[in-house]
Amino acid sequence: MISFSFSDLADLLYPKACVLCDKIPEPMNKEEKERFRYFGVCPSCTWENFRAKSRAVDAAPAPLTEVFRGRSMFTYDEEIRDAVLRFKYEGMKENGIYFARWMMEDASLKAWVKEAQALVPIPLSAHRLKTRGYNQALEFCKELSRLTDVPVRQLLARREDTKALKTLSKTERQRSVEQAFMLDAAAAAAFRTEGAGTVVLVDDIATTFATLKACRSVLLEKMPDLEVRYLTFSARESDEIS
Repeated sequence: MISFSFSDLADLLYPKACVLCDKIPEPMNKEEKERFRYFGVCPSCTWENFRAKSRAVDAAPAPLTEVFRGRSMFTYDEEIRDAVLRFKYEGMKENGIYFARWMMEDASLKAWVKEAQALVPIPLSAHRLKTRGYNQALEFCKELSRLTDVPVRQLLARREDTKALKTLSKTERQRSVEQAFMLDAAAAAAFRTEGAGTVVLVDDIATTFATLKACRSVLLEKMPDLEVRYLTFSARESDEIS
């Protein structure tokens, strides 16, 4: 009779390929395997070296930082870009779990997130959600919530798809997103009864900040007493994001 251990079962549940290099690791010792299961980073990429690249900084352009506090963990370089693209477009929604775990290894960032009363994922349109099969921001949020005990509240909905914002001019970006989002009235009504004062908008990447700014505006229009922050896994370094 063939028997399976808990370790064998874990091997089936966790990814075979490294989140960063997308390669199947060479045989690992017990400690390496445990770290791979939790962080999704293979020994060749080395978690310690990768972690050294992280920096929980406010990546929004001035003067936005004066009114919109937030944190982004990684610069959107080639390595991070590939991991994010696999997360969004290749069905690897488990990457959101690893992204959240990487970020919450930063004790000060974790404490900052725990100051909030709710995590609010950036929504997808119904069409894009059906095509993709999941909302990557929500998947990211779920693990952040598990690690911080801050609940997820889906306060926003998306009316329609927008073009890729990085392909548009500043004026076109603003026009494209300013009407794309709306408040989910039922969720917002339930949230108001909790008396919450701070929410964190959550997304995988901030390339232009136009989406985050639009979502912030929708929330504040109906709930002006809120403090709205943002949290993204990565952010593009660009003079065009303002």
